[in-house]
Amino acid sequence: MIELKHFENQFAYLDIHNEYAHLKIALQGAHIFYYKPHNQDEVLWCSNTTHFQEAKAIRGGTPICCPW
Repeated sequence: MIELKHFENQFAYLDIHNEYAHLKIALQGAHIFYYKPHNQDEVLWCSNTTHFQEAKAIRGGTPICCPW
């Protein structure tokens, strides 16, 4: 399942759940900021002090870049 969600400040991200994992991707910069395989610990996450705001860098996670 893929859902478009927003934080309280309207910062948009995709919330993706499937049989393998849970993933969150910010639309700003295609930045993965949360990844957790099912039945495992989180692999990627951001600090609680991360500010998700338009035109501000996301601290933590990893940007999706091609080619790696």
